[in-house]
Amino acid sequence: MGRRKVLEKRMLKLKNRLQDLRARALASDSADEVRAINQQMQEISEDIADIQEEIDAIDAHTGALVTLFYTVFNDLSVMT
Repeated sequence: MGRRKVLEKRMLKLKNRLQDLRARALASDSADEVRAINQQMQEISEDIADIQEEIDAIDAHTGALVTLFYTVFNDLSVMT
């Protein structure tokens, strides 16, 4: 499994966890519990943002390689 797929799978798990925590926060009657849940949600949101940055970097790198490949390929086609 490629790095991008691993990151996407991890992000999905975190998003599901975030959704579960949201539901728990809405159902809670305790202010202390809601504060603790909100802290967890903040940390998970930061993790999701970090993962998205990694995915974006992978996409940018892949796009650059594809562009390079086609540039070289087209230059070779012109030469033949």
